[in-house]
Amino acid sequence: MMLNTDVALIKDQNIVDAATGRAGCAFRNCPDLVPDSANAEAPQNTRQYTDLYKVDNAAFLVDFKDAFQKMIEWGYDNLNDL
Repeated sequence: MMLNTDVALIKDQNIVDAATGRAGCAFRNCPDLVPDSANAEAPQNTRQYTDLYKVDNAAFLVDFKDAFQKMIEWGYDNLNDL
């Protein structure tokens, strides 16, 4: 099973409305993302990470840690360590 967020990492969804994130194609019609070696820092160039994380769970955990912490703490100012 793939979540919508998973699909966004491997498919070029051709976003037609940036405010809502509405894609311009259905899953089967969206082309696969292909890493762009000329522009590895492009925001849409996520396929390189999915290919890495598929074979290296430790790399995923290292990269995910900070992002997950930001996500769960968003909007909270008075958090204390347990």
